[in-house]
Amino acid sequence: MRGTGDDGMAINSVNYNTSGSTTTYYNPMSNVTMTHNTVIAPWGGKDIGIYGGGGHLVSDNYLSDTARYIGLGAGRFGVNGNDLLSATVSNNVIARAGGNAYSQGQPALHIGNGGDGQNVGTVTNVTVTGNTVANSLYDAVGFSTSTNTLLRNNTITSPGRNGIVVAPPNYPAPSGSATITGNTLTGLCSGASPFINNSSAFTATVNNNSWQNPTPGGPYGGTAAAVPGTVQAENYDTGGQGVAYNVTSINGNGTGYRSDGVDLETTSDTGGGYNLGWTGIGQWFRYTVNAASAGTYTVSLRVAAPSAVTGALHLSDASGTNLSGTVNIPSTGGWQTWTTVTASVTLPAGQQVLTLNQDNGGWNINYLTFASAGTGINSPAR
Repeated sequence: MRGTGDDGMAINSVNYNTSGSTTTYYNPMSNVTMTHNTVIAPWGGKDIGIYGGGGHLVSDNYLSDTARYIGLGAGRFGVNGNDLLSATVSNNVIARAGGNAYSQGQPALHIGNGGDGQNVGTVTNVTVTGNTVANSLYDAVGFSTSTNTLLRNNTITSPGRNGIVVAPPNYPAPSGSATITGNTLTGLCSGASPFINNSSAFTATVNNNSWQNPTPGGPYGGTAAAVPGTVQAENYDTGGQGVAYNVTSINGNGTGYRSDGVDLETTSDTGGGYNLGWTGIGQWFRYTVNAASAGTYTVSLRVAAPSAVTGALHLSDASGTNLSGTVNIPSTGGWQTWTTVTASVTLPAGQQVLTLNQDNGGWNINYLTFASAGTGINSPAR
C-alpha cells in the first residue's frame, strides 16, 4: 500500500453507528491478522492502525514514511469505537514514521487510548515485541492511557527526539501501566532521553534495557581482532542480548563453541568451524577490532544464500554511521554453498566496535576479511 489518503491498513472495531434516531450496535472484531505487508507513505493517516477489539496479530510488516501521523498505533478510535482488549505487535519494521499533524509531534509507535490520545475507553493487554523502530521523526514510542502493555526486546535506532515516552505532548496518560524490558536503543540525539515518564499515575516497570546499567561488552576472547585480518562471524562480542547482539529468537545449535549458541551452526565451508545464520531484518552483531592504521579497507565477506538477497546487510561504527553502504548477496544455490562479496570501509586507527547489521534475511556468513585497499586478500587460517 502506497500513498493512501488515510490509514494504509486498519482494524477498525466500531461499537455503534447512529443514523438519525436509529443506533446500531456491533460485536467487537476479534483475531484479525495482518502479516507480511508493506505500507509506505500514507499522507493522511497511519501505516497501520489497530482500533479496538481483541486477539489481533500484527507482525512482520514493513511500515515507513508517514507524512504526518503515527506509523503504527494500537488503541481505540473515536467515541463510538470498541475498547482494545488484546493485541500482539511483533517483528515489524517501522522506519521514518511519526509526524507533526496538528502540531502534535506524533511518535512512530503509539500504544494507548484513542487514535489521537484524547478519547476515553479501555486499551489493555497489548504485547509489543521484536519490532525495529528506526529514524522516527519525533519520539520512537509513545504511551497514552493503557494498561498491562508489554514492550519487550524491541530495537530503537536514531530517534528524532526521545526513545520511549509515557504521556508525550498531546498524548495524556493520567493512569496506566506497562512493563518495558530488554529493549535496545542506539543513536540518541544530544539532550534527548532514552525513557521519560511524564505521568505520576502511570506505573512503568523498566528493567534490563540497554540504557540501564548495561552488561559490559568486550571482544570475544578478550583481545580485539586485528585489522588487517579476519574476523570470524561466530566471534561476536561478549555482553549478550542488546549489548553484543540483537536477535528476535535463539535458533543456533553451536553451544559447543559458545554457551549462548545464538545463531551458530557448523559450516561446511573450507576450514570448517562455525557460521552465523538465521539472519533477519533488524538483527545485528558487534565486533571489537583494532585497526593498525587509519585508512580504507576492503572487506571480503564469506556468505551463502539459497536465493539472491538485495540489501542484505551493512557495516556501521559505534555511532551508527553506515560505513559500507548496502551489501547485496547473490544466489549461491544453498545455505552451505559459499561465495565472497566485497565492500569498502574507512576506519580510524585503534580499537573500535563495528556492527554487522542484518537489513534483510535469507543468508549465512562465515567470516569477514579486512585488507588494506589495493592489497591482496587471502583466505583465513582457522
